[in-house]
Amino acid sequence: LQGAAVEQPEADVCTRLWGCLSRTFWCCGCWCQCCGICAVAQEEREVNRLTGNEHQKIDYLTFQPYSEYYPSIQNLMEHQIRSPWKHIQSISILSSKLLKNVVAVLVVLFVYSLANIDSDFTWESMIVLLLTLGQAFFIEYLVHWKWNLFDLSFDSVVKYFGKMSLVSNLRLAYVIPQAHPISTFPPCHSMWFFPHNTKRCCV
Repeated sequence: LQGAAVEQPEADVCTRLWGCLSRTFWCCGCWCQCCGICAVAQEEREVNRLTGNEHQKIDYLTFQPYSEYYPSIQNLMEHQIRSPWKHIQSISILSSKLLKNVVAVLVVLFVYSLANIDSDFTWESMIVLLLTLGQAFFIEYLVHWKWNLFDLSFDSVVKYFGKMSLVSNLRLAYVIPQAHPISTFPPCHSMWFFPHNTKRCCV
């Protein structure tokens, strides 16, 4: 009959319990999710069925598919090409952004050191920083580029180097204040701390 009220299906205990839980989150517009691993597993099966495994091989930071840059890397290794420009051209979007960020940070620090804004970070401090980075890059050149160029791609080296720099900086940011409170040291132009001992060098 038209206009007749539509009867709601009779709910069992689980349905009523779920309705009670879901209504408790109405104020923030969220859904209560319980035992969601089953839904994640089902979604993974559906994604595999729809896209196939090849389309899931992506960089999870930039979402760039491996198929866009890995064939050129494989070609460089197969033909033993040592041209630096060719290896730079074959890197991924993530590695390219990492290199550009390093250059940008160094330029900003260089300008900052020349601006005399901070007396503790002058151009002498910048030279020490560049020499420290130069030492690391020189060792990387010998170990990777000169002797083991085709054992690991330049793209992977950039990513590993960036990851280790992040991990080491986070470690130093925690260890240095704990081991050497800056307030206990007299001021100097540039301070370099060594976490494993109590030495301090002022420039």
